[in-house]
Amino acid sequence: MAFRFGNLNTGPPTGWPTPAPNTGAWSGPLLPETLQNVLESLDESRPSYALVHYFYNYVGDSGAAAPPPPPPPPSPLLQALWQEAVQQNPDPQRLSVTRVAGFSALYERAQQQRERLRAYAAALSQVEQRLQRAQTLFEQRVAAKVDQVYRADAALQHKLLDVMGLLESTLSVVGTPARSASLATARHGVVVRQDAAEAAHLRQRLEALRKRMDAARDSNMKERCERSWRQARYQHQRARHPHGRTPSAESAPIPVADTASALRDALEYQRQGIETLMRMMQNDSADMARMQATLLSLRAPASQHPVR
Repeated sequence: MAFRFGNLNTGPPTGWPTPAPNTGAWSGPLLPETLQNVLESLDESRPSYALVHYFYNYVGDSGAAAPPPPPPPPSPLLQALWQEAVQQNPDPQRLSVTRVAGFSALYERAQQQRERLRAYAAALSQVEQRLQRAQTLFEQRVAAKVDQVYRADAALQHKLLDVMGLLESTLSVVGTPARSASLATARHGVVVRQDAAEAAHLRQRLEALRKRMDAARDSNMKERCERSWRQARYQHQRARHPHGRTPSAESAPIPVADTASALRDALEYQRQGIETLMRMMQNDSADMARMQATLLSLRAPASQHPVR
């Protein structure tokens, strides 16, 4: 804690010689006793030492009560400072009143506070660097997954075009639509109608997937990452302060463990969405493979039995 209470002007210590009011002559103890009083007044361990400061030391959140304050000094002025320090303690459960005597102890305490501030600044810098690396890695992974989905969608579209071309070539070999339908019905039952229904279903699913990919392509990836980051910070603040008394999001530090957990949740949400898209494309690929096999089976009998 910072400097709180101190005393620099207490007058001559008790036992020092003082001049007489009218005669000007000095009255008091002899020189050996005066020197003894001076030495005692300069002893920092004595309760009557004049240069005294009172600080608040942080005990912590362990649940143990703060130690009792030091006993009051004999000097009236020091007693007033001690009483003021005890009465103005903002949190007696976690802050203890500590007596510091002398310039050397005060300098040592200031050095300790400087070292702690430097340690806190270094720890804060490390946390900021780790958060920045985590955010960059999150953006890179999401961008890589989106690129992978785009490439799979492009390959699926090319395969669909190949299947459509094969369908057109099969219909041209078999003949008119009516005769091709009659021949296919005679040979394979209702295979043509089933293939048409599968093709329409596949076309609808591809159109829905294309719309979703276009919507994702139009959105700004950086804005989505920042929105996920702000949501993680908000959830962390709500978890730490459930009664609404939350500090500002810019000034309140976030523990690394909570931040990593929030980022893992966001990455898991993105991964589930991408896995859903991949399963849809795999199902569409299986449907097109079945259509291609059916068209090949239709084309083979047609080439063996040409239309007259």
